Amino acid sequence: MSNKNPFEIRLEILNMAKSYLEGQYYTNLEFAKNSYEKAIELGKTSQEAWKECIPPMFGVNEIIEKANEMYSFICASGRSEEKDTNKK
Repeated sequence: MSNKNPFEIRLEILNMAKSYLEGQYYTNLEFAKNSYEKAIELGKTSQEAWKECIPPMFGVNEIIEKANEMYSFICASGRSEEKDTNKK
């Protein structure tokens, strides 16, 4: 059992959400970079088009949305465990 208070748990979930979105962003950025470089090699785009290829960076609202999504999953998991223990 954890000795964390609700504020520490919320902070941990926010950090998890931020880490998840950062990972997603950098994966998308790497994909865009590789696709752009391939298009340059094939002569299908110009160097000025790079700005259009960059994925948008997430903001605070996206972090909060993802944290809420993660928190709702935790709450739903707890409810299903309670149902399982009530069946026994």
